Amino acid sequence: MFSKIGTPADSQHKKYEFTPIGHLQDKENMDAQIMRQAKRASIDENDSFTENSATKKSRVADETITSQRLFNDTSFDDTIPEQSVHSISRSKKDPVPDLITIDSKGNSDLGSNPLKEQQNTLQKLTMENYSLRVKCNSLLKFLNNVSDDGQLRQSLEVLDELQEWKTKHHELIQRFRELQLKFDELDQRDIEQPVMVEDHSSCEKLRNELELSLAGTNEQLNKLRKHIKMLEGSLESTKKEHSEKELQHTMNIDMLKSDINQLRYSLSSKETALKEAEEKIQRLVNQLQEYDHDSGALLELEKKIDEKNQGIQNLETRLQELSHQRQSLERELRASESALSELRDEYEGYKVSSKAKLDSFTKTASSGENILREKINSLEEESRKLNELKSYLEEQNKLLKGDLKQAESRIELLESERERILTGRQEALDKLNSEQLKIQDLNAEVIKLREIVSRLETENGSYKRRIGQYVRSSPSRKAAQEEVEKKEREVATLRTTLRDLEQLTSQSKRELEDVKLQHKRELMALQSKLDDLNSEKPLEQNRLQKEIDMLKLELRSIQDTKQREIRMWETKCESLKNTYEQLLKENGTSEFERLMDERRQEFKALMKRYNDLTSENISLTKELNKQKTHKESYKEDLKKVQSRLEFITKEFVKLKENTADTKIPSEDLNARWQEKYQSMRTKLLNEIKSLQDENIELEKQLLDNNHQVGSKVLGAAPATTIPANASSASWQDRADYYRLKYYNEVKRNNDLKVVNEYLNRVLKASSQHVKLDILKLENEVQPLLNSTYADNYDYPLFPSYNVRRTTRLNFKSVALLVLACVRMSRASAKRRWDQQRLNYLQRKIALGEERLTW
Repeated sequence: MFSKIGTPADSQHKKYEFTPIGHLQDKENMDAQIMRQAKRASIDENDSFTENSATKKSRVADETITSQRLFNDTSFDDTIPEQSVHSISRSKKDPVPDLITIDSKGNSDLGSNPLKEQQNTLQKLTMENYSLRVKCNSLLKFLNNVSDDGQLRQSLEVLDELQEWKTKHHELIQRFRELQLKFDELDQRDIEQPVMVEDHSSCEKLRNELELSLAGTNEQLNKLRKHIKMLEGSLESTKKEHSEKELQHTMNIDMLKSDINQLRYSLSSKETALKEAEEKIQRLVNQLQEYDHDSGALLELEKKIDEKNQGIQNLETRLQELSHQRQSLERELRASESALSELRDEYEGYKVSSKAKLDSFTKTASSGENILREKINSLEEESRKLNELKSYLEEQNKLLKGDLKQAESRIELLESERERILTGRQEALDKLNSEQLKIQDLNAEVIKLREIVSRLETENGSYKRRIGQYVRSSPSRKAAQEEVEKKEREVATLRTTLRDLEQLTSQSKRELEDVKLQHKRELMALQSKLDDLNSEKPLEQNRLQKEIDMLKLELRSIQDTKQREIRMWETKCESLKNTYEQLLKENGTSEFERLMDERRQEFKALMKRYNDLTSENISLTKELNKQKTHKESYKEDLKKVQSRLEFITKEFVKLKENTADTKIPSEDLNARWQEKYQSMRTKLLNEIKSLQDENIELEKQLLDNNHQVGSKVLGAAPATTIPANASSASWQDRADYYRLKYYNEVKRNNDLKVVNEYLNRVLKASSQHVKLDILKLENEVQPLLNSTYADNYDYPLFPSYNVRRTTRLNFKSVALLVLACVRMSRASAKRRWDQQRLNYLQRKIALGEERLTW
């Protein structure tokens, strides 16, 4: 009976053995089987050696229950057909040489009972035949329940071969019985006619020699049969090993595919997070721009500048009116010569004072010009820096193009490698097909040899029949000798053919091993290339991310500098307008008008320069946007390259599956076997998954028990906790890895939140400061626009700019700076340690996942 397969209780755990399908109660089965075999052997010995006892009727029982216990030791193992073949070959030895020796002993000893011995041997043979039949029936029942079609086909072939050998065995026994009966008749005739018997000692010697030669040939034939069986078994074992290795390789490739898909999924998630961050930054920039537009500070400033220009024009008209008044006054002065001297004195004093003031104003204007020139030089330096940045970006673009070309060349190399591997695989397939054809030819030759052996056995039987005739008629000795020589020649030719076949099989084995080695090397090379590509992907992504961050920082710095320059120019423009207004109010002479014209021209030149610089800034921002678009295109190219690499890997996997499928030579049965193989594979994978889940649950239970019980359980059963400790270590490594990753992500999110809040606060504060500055400027400029007299304000030599005075640093500020530096160093060290720990755990988990635990 088949044993029930299931999960045992805890009390019966030691009596069971863990197998891929279930637990089997094999200790009791093994003991019972050994006892039954010993009992059966003792019965057979008693039956064989009791010569004087009468023939007993053997009790024939239904042995199906005990015979099926042969299969309790294994639970659907690949070695069942081979074990059955070996057991049959052990139980069914060739009885022909033993019977011949018994026959010779019976001839030598006239007091023996050949009929009784023949009955005993017949009884033994019937018992063995019955037991073999029971085993075959039970094996057929077992194989009908098995779903593995490849093994069933092999076992059916073995059963067919067994049936053929049974028929041959029965034929030989029948022939031997006929020969024995004829020999007994001849002995009886010799006993009845003692006088008529002549001396045939030479014939007996020749008969003995021939029997010895026949026994030798039979032994050689048996050896050859055993050798052929060994070769067939080795071929089957190599086929099984090859199929198992291919299954293992396919499983490894599936695991690698799942890892690659996980990595791609994580990469895509990171890219989406990056895009979201970029969109957030763009949204903040747009909000800033909208905020600036909503505030309308620039528009108000432009309006104020227009109003001030209009005021300057009004002042110019007023100056012209004053000049007309001066001319009228000069006419009046010429008319009145009496008051001319007094007015001249006053005019000279006024002129001296105005000259002094003009000199002071010219000095201030020259200092302002120097400052403006310095600012222009600084702007030129900024434009030069921007040009350098543009050239740097172009160089980076060229480098990225070179990297892309290298990636394309690498892809072309991989495609060439794939084509080479395909050609090599095709050659290997051709070689395998040729080897399979050779093996089929060898099998055909083996079948032919078996037919020749059977034919020789029939000829040996006929030859034994002729021996009796030869004893009666001695003149046919020469013909018999010639036939014996022919048989010896045929045996020699058979030996040579068998040697050739052995050489061919060994050569085919060597070629198969070479093909397997080449296949393994190619697989290892492709695996290493895939690993290299997977390791290069994150490096390129990190490099691109760093470049993007650097460009963003440069953009921010450029925007800040431009905003500062705009503010500075606005303040400078306001100060110049104030000075011009003061000069207009101070003096109305032609020199002042000339200075005004010069200042206007300089102001126009500066405005033109400012417009040129703004246009250059706009062009540089356009170039930056172009570079960003180029980077986006490069990212798309990288995605295309990755998709192409995925396509190549899929093609490689398909080719490998095709090579695995082409092992069956027959094309008609290919689809059917493939479907059965796929169903079998899915069943096995489902069973493996369920067993792994069961294993994980059991390991969790063991871990809980270990945590609850503690050191007592470890001291009581150390052997059972070793695999639990190993599995718990692997799970602990996984937990530590994901915990560290989660902690790093939480810290990063917190840092980003802090930075975002700080930026929002800074933007709000800066907008408030800008509003306050605008209001302050309005309050300061409004009385100047409304005033008409020049003596209302005292204009110093230098304008009172709001210059920040540097004070001595406080101890608290220095201590806080040192504390911040220490905290930054500690945070960077902790970040570095966490990264090292993550890399170590990742490598450890990857190494632990390579071995498959049940």
